[in-house]
Amino acid sequence: GETRPPHRRILLDWHIEVALEFGLRAETVHLAVLLVDRCLAELALVGRSTLQLLGCSCLLVAAKLTEPEALNPGSFVFISDNAFDLPMFMAAELQVAEALGFRMALVTPLTLLKPLLDAAEAPGLERRLAEFLLECATLDADLMSALDPPTIAAAALLLARATLLRCRRRLERRGALKKGGKGCGVAMKQPGAAGSKARGGQANRRHSTADSPLGAGSPAA
Repeated sequence: GETRPPHRRILLDWHIEVALEFGLRAETVHLAVLLVDRCLAELALVGRSTLQLLGCSCLLVAAKLTEPEALNPGSFVFISDNAFDLPMFMAAELQVAEALGFRMALVTPLTLLKPLLDAAEAPGLERRLAEFLLECATLDADLMSALDPPTIAAAALLLARATLLRCRRRLERRGALKKGGKGCGVAMKQPGAAGSKARGGQANRRHSTADSPLGAGSPAA
């Protein structure tokens, strides 16, 4: 059947699993999301049976553009439980490149968020919350297609700042925070702190997006 938003979300959740397993950079996963969305828009029909193949192909292409070390294509075949073979995977990678007109070095919202955070002199909690909100945005297909990367990045920063400011004001009204203090960061849990860590290197289990590398600026440990 035709790919629908729930299937896209499942694919992106699985992308996170694979990224955790391979220790991929946050930028790699964000770029893979954009490539998947562009392929779904360009290709006439992508069925559920081939969606995982498309996702792996986009993730491999993104890794070639952002990772310092090349990934073994056979690893994707293995981690997909041999749902496709290596020749099929390599052919799908070429199909993705051709469908995108070999224009695959895209600017992601995460790429633009980092200089925005620096320019705004955002503190640590605000940075982490903005990255978390950006991660959540990638799961919304309508939002990602309706807004451009600069708008999404700016919205994540503004929402993070507004959220923390509202928290701070509430604490001040309740007398829990002295004016001019920095107690809001203590009162709020860091985004993703409640999520579980990846266990056992299994890439077929679902994990909370709060633990994903989407909101981290460096390769997973």
